[in-house]
Amino acid sequence: MPPPAAALGRLPLAFEANTGQFDPEVRFAARTPGQQVALTADGMLVAPAGLRLQLDGARADPEIAGVGRLEASVSHFRGGDPAGWRTAVPTFGAVRYHDVYPGIDLVFHGHGRDVEHDFVVAPGADPSSIGFTVSGAAPPVIDAAGDLVVGDVRLRAPVLY
Repeated sequence: MPPPAAALGRLPLAFEANTGQFDPEVRFAARTPGQQVALTADGMLVAPAGLRLQLDGARADPEIAGVGRLEASVSHFRGGDPAGWRTAVPTFGAVRYHDVYPGIDLVFHGHGRDVEHDFVVAPGADPSSIGFTVSGAAPPVIDAAGDLVVGDVRLRAPVLY
C-alpha cells in the first residue's frame, strides 16, 4: 500500500464552482497540497506561488462550465451569519472554457498538485490564435524537459495529438 502522501498525489483535482465563497472574479477554484488555484475569465492564478497565466487575445467573457461532476461537495462556514455560509457547493473534475478563441476550447484538469490545461482545437480552427502571458513572483524558466517552471509550479511542455 502506498504512503498516504503518494496516494494523494494521484487523486484528481476537485474544482469547486464559485457560489459566492470567493472573489467574484473567480469562476472555479481548486486546492492542492500547499496552494490554491483560481480560474478566472482570462486565465489562472496560483497562490501562494504568485503565478498568473493570462490568456492573450481571448474572448473577454467566455462560457465557463464545470465538467465531470464529482460526488463530493464542499461547504464554507465563515462567520456567525448563516446567510454568508455556502453549503453543498458542487465540485467537478475539470473546467471547460468554451470557444475561448474561435473554434478552440480550453480545459483545466489535474491530479494531486499538478494543474494541467489542454487547448482543444476544432478542425479548421487556427491554433496560432492561442497565446498567454505567464508571470509570477519568480521568473519563468524553461527547463531541460521543455516544461515552464515558475517557482515551485510546473507547466508541462505542450503535447500535440
